[in-house]
Amino acid sequence: MKIKNTIIVAGLLIGLFLLILTTNPERTWLIVNGSEAEAFANYLLSDSKTEAPEWSLDMVVVKNNEMVTFSNHHGNMYLAYSPTKQPSNTVISWSHAWGSWYIGKTKT
Repeated sequence: MKIKNTIIVAGLLIGLFLLILTTNPERTWLIVNGSEAEAFANYLLSDSKTEAPEWSLDMVVVKNNEMVTFSNHHGNMYLAYSPTKQPSNTVISWSHAWGSWYIGKTKT
């Protein structure tokens, strides 16, 4: 009985994880690329010279003030790494994802 319950709980957790991955591309991107993107953003914020990682070649990466923004070329996915404060923008509404990461949606 314990094994059956463990299998059911594991299946539910895997299903929930897959649901999150398929319904929120920004969070999916953060799960897959977040640690490398954070390291890259810290290099950019410290004005260190580094080569752009391969995954960033499909992204628009912009360093301004105290944050680094990542977006796709279609302009429908916005992420910001901002270790000191929440980003603010007149065009994008930012919500906290986790740590120093924020997810942006175009204001309508």
